[in-house]
Amino acid sequence: MGPLRSDTRDRAVADRRAFLQSVGGTLALAALAGDAAGTDRSAGSEGYAAVQGDDCVPVVPLSGDRTVEELYDLQIPGRFVGDNGAVDDGGPYYQSNGTTDLQRPNTTITFLYDGPGGLSLVTVHDTNGDSRGEGGSVTWTVEDVPSDAAWAVKDDLYLDPDTGEPAENNYDGWDVDGPTHVIDWTWGSAGTDGGALGPLGDGFEVTVDPAFNELAGLWGEHYAEDPITDWQVLSFPNGRDDPERTSLALDRPVTIRDGSCDGRKDRDGDDEKKDRDEDDDRKDEDHDDRDRDRDDEDHDRDRDDDDDRKDGDYDDDDRKDRDGDRDGDGDRKDDDDKEDDDREKDRDRGDDDDDEDEDDYEDDDDGDDDDDEEDDDDDEKGRGRGHGRGDGGKESGGDGRGDRGSGRSGESRGRGNGRGNGR
Repeated sequence: MGPLRSDTRDRAVADRRAFLQSVGGTLALAALAGDAAGTDRSAGSEGYAAVQGDDCVPVVPLSGDRTVEELYDLQIPGRFVGDNGAVDDGGPYYQSNGTTDLQRPNTTITFLYDGPGGLSLVTVHDTNGDSRGEGGSVTWTVEDVPSDAAWAVKDDLYLDPDTGEPAENNYDGWDVDGPTHVIDWTWGSAGTDGGALGPLGDGFEVTVDPAFNELAGLWGEHYAEDPITDWQVLSFPNGRDDPERTSLALDRPVTIRDGSCDGRKDRDGDDEKKDRDEDDDRKDEDHDDRDRDRDDEDHDRDRDDDDDRKDGDYDDDDRKDRDGDRDGDGDRKDDDDKEDDDREKDRDRGDDDDDEDEDDYEDDDDGDDDDDEEDDDDDEKGRGRGHGRGDGGKESGGDGRGDRGSGRSGESRGRGNGRGNGR
């Protein structure tokens, strides 16, 4: 805003200003009635929201039949020029006269206005006629400004008609080209600063990054400072006379958007939240698919590893079986060899016995000649011995020999029978 002034010209026209203010007040009351009626038209609609961090505030616009410039009612002396949306109805100057009933001391108010020119974002810093205060400073960085939107009201921006440059006492800065706008406000006592941005159109999402008080670009440069202590977003579900006020943090960005706290409308009037949810679902499905693919790959690798381990176990078992078979074959072969050796030994023992028998027989044959001269009584004994040897031969496989008798002829016959049966 411009500097606080108390020149003689203002005092000289005090009566005229009082008259104009009286007329202006009457017009303002009529305008308020129109705004109230207009608000009833959109009451209950909560299609907009102000979001700060995890907090979301439903915002119902103030509606009216007047333009946003008429609603704000910025008064600037007519000798100044500029694209600022101001009028000169005789003041009060350098302040918003159309929002006095909504203003609060040391408070920034922000709300949406739905008028003939579309939807606008309106903000006003401090309050009119607060002679107790000493002014203040605020810097806003406004991001994602729609391409068709512009500041219909710039409180304050006024130019020197001779130079076309900002007037000597116009300290505010307005860098409002492109999608990001930076505004530096500073004001003295008994005045306000602010502005109106529009039309916002459908599907907008404007973010305000604030810098209040000491963080502002012009803090302490031109006026004694009286800090802003509250930032309120206003909603009008019950009309202008009963706005809902929600305090915001002074040091955190706020996004004001087309879309309720439960969802967001797109430019076709559909629910953007549904689109975002569908996008999120698709992303989740893609993520799940990637996870499943990784799980399948891991499962295949694990299964291959298990198969390899099983194949290794089978190979080990096969080797063990083959080794066992070879060992078993070797054992069986050893057993067979042992049996063959036993049989060979038996045969050898049998041959030895046979040889001994033959030797015995030869010895007996040599003695037969001497025995022929024995008595006939010994024949019976010889026969008995011969039978005894024959029976012994049957039981021991060639080892049975009967007791020898003294009858040579009978013993000779018995030995012959014993040898035959033993073998």
